[in-house]
Amino acid sequence: MDRGVNYFVLLGALASFSARANPSELPPGSAIDENYRNQFAQCDARDVFQGVQFPIRGKSGKVIWYGCKSDPSRFTRFESLSSPGRPEAVLVEAKLAWDDDGSPSACSSAHGVTSQCPTSLKLDAPDPSHCVLPSKTGKECVPLNADLVPYVVIPSAAPKGIEMGAFQRLSNVKLGDYGVVIANGKVVPVIVGDEGPAYKIGEGSSALLRKLSNDGKLRTYASGAKVVLFPHTADDRGALSLDTLPEAVQAKGSDLYSKLTKQ
Repeated sequence: MDRGVNYFVLLGALASFSARANPSELPPGSAIDENYRNQFAQCDARDVFQGVQFPIRGKSGKVIWYGCKSDPSRFTRFESLSSPGRPEAVLVEAKLAWDDDGSPSACSSAHGVTSQCPTSLKLDAPDPSHCVLPSKTGKECVPLNADLVPYVVIPSAAPKGIEMGAFQRLSNVKLGDYGVVIANGKVVPVIVGDEGPAYKIGEGSSALLRKLSNDGKLRTYASGAKVVLFPHTADDRGALSLDTLPEAVQAKGSDLYSKLTKQ
C-alpha cells in the first residue's frame, strides 16, 4: 500500500506536535442527553441497549452483534462545550480502544477477525490505479490508513430495534469532522474517520494511540479519554488526499482546539 508517501517522516512530524501540546482547561459543558448516555452504561452492565439484548446470533448460531460487558464503553460524559465566541464543540469521555481499519495489515489477507480494509470515510484516488478498494472511477476507494491518520470512531451501525445515527443526530458530528483527543497529558488532533456499532463508543486508530503514548508504542485507555469534536468542520472529500490529510488533521484540529480554549 505504498502510495509514494514517506510515512515515517509524517509520523515523526505529527508525533513532535503531540509531544509539544499541553492540555488546556476546557470550557464548562452541559449534558446533551443523559438518557442516551445511560444506555451505554446499561449495555456495559447488562448487555442491553434500548431494550435490545446482546449478543445477537444469526440463523447459524454465529454471533453477528457482540455485547458490551466484555468491551465496556465507560461513557461518562456527553456534553456540549459551545459558548459565544468559540467554535461549536462536543465532549465525549469514555474508554479508547484500538481500531486498525484501513491499515496495510487490515487490508491484507492476514487481517484480524474484527479488522477490515474499508473505513467509513473514504478518499478519492488520483487515478484508479491508486485505489485500494474496488472502483472503476477512482472515487472513494482509498481508506484512511490507521497507521498514518489519527482518527476516531463514532457510533452508527445498529441491529433492528436500535436507532442508527442517534449519536450524529444528538451531536451534529459527522464523518470528516475534526477534533482532538486528550489523554496521558497530551492533545492529539484527529478526524472522525470510521463508524462502529451504535451501542459502543471509544475507539481510535493506531496512529492516534501511538501519538498519545510517551514512547510511541500502541496503548489503549480503559476509561477517561476525552474526545472533543467540532461539528460542521468537515472538508469536501474530493479536496482530501492521503498525502495531505495528516497535515490537515494536525492544522485544523489544533486550530479549533486553540480557539475553544482561548482565555
